Amino acid sequence: MFGFGKNDKAQDPVCGMKVDKKTEFSSENDGAKYYFCSENCKDQFNANPKDYMKENATKTKSCC
Repeated sequence: MFGFGKNDKAQDPVCGMKVDKKTEFSSENDGAKYYFCSENCKDQFNANPKDYMKENATKTKSCC
C-alpha cells in the first residue's frame, strides 16, 4: 500500500494544517523552509514570519 512517509508532510505554521512538502506554497526564513496549505497562509507568514515561529506562536490561527 502506498502512502505518505513521515517526512513527506509538514505543518502549516499559520493554520496548523498538515500539508504535503511537494506543495507549491513554501517559503524560507532564517535558513528553514516552511510549507503552506494556500497562498493566503504563505502571504500571512511572509508579512510577519516571527509571529508564526514556534517559540512565538501561542495558538493556531485560521487561514480560511
